[in-house]
Amino acid sequence: MDGSRDLAGIREALIRDRAMAGVASELVLEGMGRVEAAVGDCEDMMLEAMRLFALAGNGHTRLIPNAAAKVYPLRLVWSGQGLWSCPEARRVVSVNGVCVEELHDRLGDYLAGTSARRRVIGGLPLVWSPALERLGVAKRGEPVTYRFTKGRNVTVRETDRIRALVHYPVGEQGYPTPGRDPYRPRQGVLRLDSFSSDPVSVASRLQRADEMLERHKGPLVVDLRGNPGGDFIRHLPILDRIEAFGRPVTVLVDRFTFSAAIVFAALCRARLEARVVGEEMGDGLQFHAEGDTLTLPECGAAVRHSDAWHDWETGRATLGTPPVIAKQMRACGRLTPEPRIVTTPDDLAAGKDPALDAAQAA
Repeated sequence: MDGSRDLAGIREALIRDRAMAGVASELVLEGMGRVEAAVGDCEDMMLEAMRLFALAGNGHTRLIPNAAAKVYPLRLVWSGQGLWSCPEARRVVSVNGVCVEELHDRLGDYLAGTSARRRVIGGLPLVWSPALERLGVAKRGEPVTYRFTKGRNVTVRETDRIRALVHYPVGEQGYPTPGRDPYRPRQGVLRLDSFSSDPVSVASRLQRADEMLERHKGPLVVDLRGNPGGDFIRHLPILDRIEAFGRPVTVLVDRFTFSAAIVFAALCRARLEARVVGEEMGDGLQFHAEGDTLTLPECGAAVRHSDAWHDWETGRATLGTPPVIAKQMRACGRLTPEPRIVTTPDDLAAGKDPALDAAQAA
């Protein structure tokens, strides 16, 4: 494998991505030069591609290393103000003596999107040895020690590394255990943890929403925490049915609420005058999305490129906004959660959900 096919895929994504079109050409050329220089080392090439696509400042535009990287066997999730080792809910203090906040700051050039989005995808690099090497933590092959606020420290070695997808799904939801929804059902709460577009899942969500709205007559909380998005158009019937019942609505969000889930939250505000509770979502209301995901054939990483403009803040469509999206677009203003509150892995381990408590009290 000489990396030429991976380079071709990266170049194709650059051409297709409209967010990258707004980056100064000299910065793109410089970044692509670094990718080309690193092509002999798959992991270095992925890091350089991450840095290249992060120039767009767009959460949907990025190199996704999860399917190709091998990482230390720890799941690290940024939640609230801390970095947590999950599912045991231990706060991480430092990596080889370097404070985790300092490490996150050093990662800035490699992480795409808003500050909230960078937290969402900022756990994996802290267990990825080539990334830690770039951050000045340890050279590849050297042991790495993680220090926690409680419990014993953990030292890992290169031979401990496993496939990243075991702990870091591509559609990151922030759960202590990937794929296992940690939020317990509660009366008056419509839980929507995904907007995946397969017909069976869509039909199941529509049926569940109908059943819940039929039996519950009071104020409603729409819980979008951990919802990484999907197809909001196919889920608009849920919004139509909530609107028809005419009850007060609160939307609960977190930094793992992304893409189509952000659009759904915005439309709840515009159409239902819903309150928004939780924390800053994984993107603003103006972003490039849609597009496609390319798999790099040699290293196995994915490149996400975006070609459609969304503006749910002012409601202004452009030539880059597909008509089906432009038809739904509204001026929703800014969605600032009030109160700002998050449920951490520590809360969940104790059987608590303060964010949902606040949403039901709103």
